[in-house]
Amino acid sequence: MFFLQCRSLRECIKSVRFIFQCLAYYDIYRAKPSLAVLTDQEVLEKFLYVIKARGNGPIRIYKLLLAIRKAVTYVTKGSAKQSPSSSFLEKALKDYQKKKKQHQNRQYTCDPTYTLLSEDQYEQLRERCELFLTKAATLADPQKRAIAKEFMEHLILLTLVSVAPPRHQVFSFLEPRHLVWREDEKSYEIQMDGVDPGLKYGHPVLLLLPPALSVFYKSWIETFRRIYLNERTSNYVFPNTLGGRATKLSPGIEKLTKKYLKVVLPISKFRYDVKVFLDLLDV
Repeated sequence: MFFLQCRSLRECIKSVRFIFQCLAYYDIYRAKPSLAVLTDQEVLEKFLYVIKARGNGPIRIYKLLLAIRKAVTYVTKGSAKQSPSSSFLEKALKDYQKKKKQHQNRQYTCDPTYTLLSEDQYEQLRERCELFLTKAATLADPQKRAIAKEFMEHLILLTLVSVAPPRHQVFSFLEPRHLVWREDEKSYEIQMDGVDPGLKYGHPVLLLLPPALSVFYKSWIETFRRIYLNERTSNYVFPNTLGGRATKLSPGIEKLTKKYLKVVLPISKFRYDVKVFLDLLDV
């Protein structure tokens, strides 16, 4: 089936939904959604014009065009070249594949648009987070309830500056089963295969947390997480207040970096900050 040909079902559904939302919103195609309409060259030309006008980047446009080609291949039973839009679609794909590579090359060679933190700044974040978490662990339960969310945010930030930071997805998808206690090291290890749940590119994560950091993970799991959830249940280590998957962790991290360093750094940028790795390697 068409959906099974995509890298992930969720990504495929999102791409197709977005395509038909654009077609309807911009009055390109308002009838009942049908993949067959994507074989119409006029429809594709208008759609491509719209997504360029909306300011979508070359990587996003290339992925949408790939999704369309998969849909066309399914509709034509594997003979996409028989589609009236095949020549236009293949030319657009070739053009945007080139633009995508050019865009990626620029990202690799240009200076980052976000702030690079120094070794002293990372050390300052570590000290502030450790101080907050240590004090929080000694409070009475009513006081812990008031700062449970802050405890979670400080714990995530301390993780980011204590180990080679993973993709921010990991913190959203992390479940108790992914935290494996290593008795020899007296610490937790994050073990995710990258497939269940699906991480970007499907790459696995094996990350041994330092013992000092693992102590705070124990406090979170055994005490603060229960208080934060207010006796609700959740499948996630870092859930939202209702027990579901937390999808907005970055605002808390940005708030803390601004508070401690007067610099706003999103959660997604820590893994790209070269000085993190230099610090860890003592270079």
